[in-house]
This record gives sequence, structure tokens and C-alpha cells, in this order.
Amino acid sequence: MIFLVQIPSFLIFLYVLYKLSRDDYVLIRKNISQEMIFDAGFLTVLIGFLAPRILYFILVVPDSIKTINFMLSSYLIAASTFLYFMSRYKKFPTYRIYDFFTLSFLIALPFGLFVSAFFLENVLQFLVFASSFIYLVLSFLFMLFLYPRLMRNDLKEGSITIFFFILFSLITYAFLIMEKGMSLSNLVRETHIPSILILLISIFLLIKQSRR
Repeated sequence: MIFLVQIPSFLIFLYVLYKLSRDDYVLIRKNISQEMIFDAGFLTVLIGFLAPRILYFILVVPDSIKTINFMLSSYLIAASTFLYFMSRYKKFPTYRIYDFFTLSFLIALPFGLFVSAFFLENVLQFLVFASSFIYLVLSFLFMLFLYPRLMRNDLKEGSITIFFFILFSLITYAFLIMEKGMSLSNLVRETHIPSILILLISIFLLIKQSRR
């Protein structure tokens, strides 16, 4: 299952990242080559994929907690953290790189979720199918409305990433409510710490960005 889902999704991610960064004038002006972007993409995906699993192994996190959304949230935190420090170290335009990586991930995400749903059952399968459709619609909306504004400098760099993080957190909790029910005790017991962190980080970045 891992190879079936992850490898095609990874290839989609790299292809979109290539198309977005190929002729970007900001990257060209800063002498950031396609090879550097591809290296960053490969390392970011690798760290995002491995870091949560190593941490969960050390902390002995039970399998019942490691749902698809839980793992995706953990992946985003690990990958985003690594990408931030690498962008600073490589002197990349951090917020612009974030937006390109976010769009690439968003476009690859529906395929990964759609294929993953075939390995699930009952309500969970329906919810993952539904989430893949929602992210597919979001990818079209982001590329149709937000990406052109970013290219015209009508949208601040980093905005696409912030919007995605906020929507991802809200979608994750919406499906958690539908899966577990509206009971507050269920939500407390199934607390989605990675999604909470993503939402809080997004709000912090949104406030910080508004002051730039």
C-alpha cells in the first residue's frame, strides 16, 4: 500500500513543483536552480515521511491513533519545519518556496487519499473518498484564483500556505466529528494534536504576515 500510494503521489508532487518553479522570475533572479529545488523537494518529502514514524516508534504511539489524517498532519509539521530551516540555510525565498511546495502537495494529495480509501472500510472509506474530492476542488480553486494573484504580486508570499493549513485543520476536524460523532468526550479522547498545532501555527503566521 505504501508504495502504491506514496510513489505516484511523490511523482505528481515533483512534476507540479517543477512546473511551478521552472520559469519563476524570483528563483531565476536569486540563481536558484531546478536541481536545488528538486533536492529540497526530495529531502522534504523524505524527512516528512520518516520523522513522524521514528518519533511514534520512540514514543510507542498506539496504532489506533495513527489514522490517515493524523499521519498527514504529522507529515505536514515535520516537512514544513525541515523546509523552513533548509530555506533559511540555502537562502531561498522562504515564503515563496512554501507556496510552491504547498500547491504541489495539494495537487498530489487527492490521488494519495483516493487510492488509500480502497484499503479502508465502511464509514472511514467514504470519508477518505470525500476528503480526496474536497482537496481536488481546493487544488483547482487555489490554482485558478490564488496562484495567479501570487504571480502578479497581488497576494503576499506565504498566504497560500497559510490558507491551506487553516483549511486542512478545519477539514480534519470536520471529518473527525463525522467519524466519531458530535460528542465532546469523543473529540477530547481523540484529540488531534498535530492538527491543533497546524491551526495554531497558521493563525500565528497569518498575524505575523499581516504586519509585514
